[in-house]
Amino acid sequence: MDIRWRNYSHSLVIKIIVFIVGILCFTNAITILADIAVIKDLNMDIAFEKSYFQGADFLNDSRDIVWNLRDITEKYQSEEHVLKGDTLSEAELRDREEPLFGDFRIHSKYYHPNLSDQENHTTFKEVYADKIAQLRDQLIKQELQHYNAALQKLKSYPGLIYYAKDGDTELTNSPNKTKDYFKSFPTYMIFDGAEETVSPAEIKESPHYSWINSNNQLGSQSIVYIAFTKDFSNPREEAWANNIIVVDNGLYQIAAFLLGWAVAAIYLLLVIGRNSNKVQEVQFNFIDRIYNDFKLVLCFVLMGLWVAAISWVNHYKIHEMIFPITFLVATLGSILVLSFVKHLKNKTLIKQTIVYALFHKLYKFIKDIYDSGSVGVKVAIIVIGYPALVALTFFMFPITIGAAAWIALKKVKEFNVLKEGVQKVKEGDIHYTIDVPGDGEFGKLAADINSITDGLSNAVQNELKSERLKTELITNVSHDIRTPLTSIITYVDLLKKEKDPEKAEEYLEIIDQKSQRLK
Repeated sequence: MDIRWRNYSHSLVIKIIVFIVGILCFTNAITILADIAVIKDLNMDIAFEKSYFQGADFLNDSRDIVWNLRDITEKYQSEEHVLKGDTLSEAELRDREEPLFGDFRIHSKYYHPNLSDQENHTTFKEVYADKIAQLRDQLIKQELQHYNAALQKLKSYPGLIYYAKDGDTELTNSPNKTKDYFKSFPTYMIFDGAEETVSPAEIKESPHYSWINSNNQLGSQSIVYIAFTKDFSNPREEAWANNIIVVDNGLYQIAAFLLGWAVAAIYLLLVIGRNSNKVQEVQFNFIDRIYNDFKLVLCFVLMGLWVAAISWVNHYKIHEMIFPITFLVATLGSILVLSFVKHLKNKTLIKQTIVYALFHKLYKFIKDIYDSGSVGVKVAIIVIGYPALVALTFFMFPITIGAAAWIALKKVKEFNVLKEGVQKVKEGDIHYTIDVPGDGEFGKLAADINSITDGLSNAVQNELKSERLKTELITNVSHDIRTPLTSIITYVDLLKKEKDPEKAEEYLEIIDQKSQRLK
């Protein structure tokens, strides 16, 4: 059963089908998102708004109305006030005159470096009087445009009733200016000094209410009354309700498509690079043989091309082009990402890069020279090569310096181990082995010293063996001599005391045998 399931789940046809399904799910999700955010120009946050009066659209309109009323009553006041230039501040005029003064300082013959800036500025006012007057007229025209734009903006809201006053300046479209009249409407805003009243009260519960409250900045003598009739609220509430339905349905569809894409992606991540056979090696194709860092650049290029293509497409044709463009880019990008996954499984994600290949070849080349050269050549390579390496990798010099410090510390430890080993051998511990791994200079020197101690140990063992053999030889010879000599001495003593000639003859024969043996 397991083998049959593996043959089915790891087949190339199933992988292609799941891949296409995943790309279609992802592309549809992006297309729906673009349709809502770009084509219909809807804010996705609307799905989390509890009511129209707590939504961003209502607060945006209210903020613009309050700001326009504030600007007209506090700043512009009237068309005559604007035309007289009273809305222009000295600081604004000075900032706008600064480029002219720079031109005066560079090109005018009336500029004197030895004079102070104030004196030169006085001369500048006289010489550039016409240009300054033209600049002032331009600024007044801009202020007048802003004033008229604010008035037109207020008139563009159907069902809006307002009354604003600051000092002697009043602006209203209402026949009744009393506060109670404005409070008679179901939706209103009252800003009268310290009083701040809104209806319905849920408006203040909106996280966007600070857009009005913090930016109001009305003076203590300023008054702003705003009322919204059904002509203002009803069409906007209806549009908000329709937008809620569109965004909610879109989010549900996006979530469903993203879920399908996630399932397909997880499946592909698990089975990519494997086939139905029991072969454990990751299977590569021609795309996988491309360097990974080059493929990473291609991924960023694809994302840039997608953004550029969507930006370039006409707004009215984007709903026709978003799907094919996204499908193509997502297909190519997914192929590259799955190739990364294969190398990650094969533990070759870093090795299959141009940077790794170049550094590996350079490292191997330097290592071959280093291993085959003398100490002087190696020192020269280090002295010349390390500064060159730091210069080439200046963007990551902390890593380069850290690696050099680590290597130096490692070599110092090897030297200390070598030094301690020599001291042990010097003190007579000829069986001590110096443990310095590797094929470097310290490693080779440690191996040579270990060979010397092994030779000394063998020589001592041979000398001890020779002395032991000598001792055994002397002991054996001494024993061989002592036995017949003892017999001879014994029988000579017996012969001296023996009176019987036959016994004496017998003793002489034994003495003769022992003498021959001793000989």
